[in-house]
Amino acid sequence: MYTQVDDEWHTYKMPDGITDYIKDGNAITKENHFLVTKHGQKRQIHTTTGWQLLISWKDGTEQWVPLSDIKESNPVEVAEFADVRGIKDEHAFMWWVPYVLRERDRIISAINSRVKNASQMPSSWKMSIAFDIITEGK
Repeated sequence: MYTQVDDEWHTYKMPDGITDYIKDGNAITKENHFLVTKHGQKRQIHTTTGWQLLISWKDGTEQWVPLSDIKESNPVEVAEFADVRGIKDEHAFMWWVPYVLRERDRIISAINSRVKNASQMPSSWKMSIAFDIITEGK
């Protein structure tokens, strides 16, 4: 309960997971996701209009939330959900999900390499002495 209240006593619901999705008639389809400018250039429309995700909250309740809202607060979880459910090729997801998943993988890789370098402990007494000699010289 304490983690759901900030310093000014504003309460926040903590998401537990994404369980379902719906798409209404306002959603842009794959066929009409381009806009032609007045100069004749085709530009992709970046919108999440018409999509809602069913969010289950930590308090046990569920709520339909517009994709635009939940993707801003939990982009990695939404991108993983779209990937697992096979909807990442839908227009509302295709322009941002690949970027989020690449960034997630890049960050995880960077963290893993730092942890690996920090956890290299000497395996013998001789290596420990050599390590001490090297680090004292720096």
